[in-house]
Amino acid sequence: MTKAYFAGGCFWGMEYYFMKLRGVTKTTVGFMGGNLENPSYKQVKTGTTGHLETIEVEFDEAVLPYVSVVRFFFEIHDFEQTDGQGIDIGSQYLSAIFFTDERQRDVAVSVFNELLQMGYKPATQIRPAETFYRAEDYHQKYLEIKGEEPECHVYRPIFRPMGTLTLKDKTSKMGMTLPHKIYFNDRLLGIMQKKEIEVKDIPVGKYKLKIQSMFPFIFSEQDIDIKKGQNTVTFSDREKFWDILFTIDLILMVVHWFVHLPDNIDLIYKVVTNGYFILWLVYEFIIRKRYFRISKE
Repeated sequence: MTKAYFAGGCFWGMEYYFMKLRGVTKTTVGFMGGNLENPSYKQVKTGTTGHLETIEVEFDEAVLPYVSVVRFFFEIHDFEQTDGQGIDIGSQYLSAIFFTDERQRDVAVSVFNELLQMGYKPATQIRPAETFYRAEDYHQKYLEIKGEEPECHVYRPIFRPMGTLTLKDKTSKMGMTLPHKIYFNDRLLGIMQKKEIEVKDIPVGKYKLKIQSMFPFIFSEQDIDIKKGQNTVTFSDREKFWDILFTIDLILMVVHWFVHLPDNIDLIYKVVTNGYFILWLVYEFIIRKRYFRISKE
């Protein structure tokens, strides 16, 4: 097993997330980097010993490479904060990676530079590992035992590969189904008024894509898998026949506004046109989740 040491604010929150990471076999919270031997939590909390609240992570590199551990560390705390972590302010809460050998140092520096290229301003120190002092027993797995969640830590994926999605609209204009609203996981992505749009920097993963017409009950949903690089999704009408009937019905209704029909013909006309319209509404409502054909190329 390999050991790694990280400081990123309150060690309770750090341990809470590292314990859940696949490949991690053991976590221990404690202190590192100070000038006092065997410090207590009370002493470190004063901010005068020079120690940082640190977590010792043991992991299986056959399952979890060290670079993935470092990236996860950056994803579970605010590495740009310079005076602590969240509401925990003080030198004992600063962000740091303590490397145990040159390989760990090189990996830490590489990920640090990766963050710089992404536009971040990491305040994380990269320092040689020193003596690790285990914290008191009641600090170990503190949040898990208490049944609580971290107050100053949250997981935010920032190293996931990105993909680009091109949406191609191949629907007809029958039935007044344009423009379309595009939803990703129930979040409105935008209104599609062109036949093709491109959405960049979508994290790789599975999403629920929803194509919504201007009528609330006319939409389709489908799970799609966004992969790294270019992804293309097309959607088109599933049934044009009913759209054509609706369009004819709409035209007849407009003509009726300007043309006076005999009473007997007018009655037949109203029954036919209103019947068409009701059938169209019922049909669209029944197939509302299957209205568009959605396909990923």
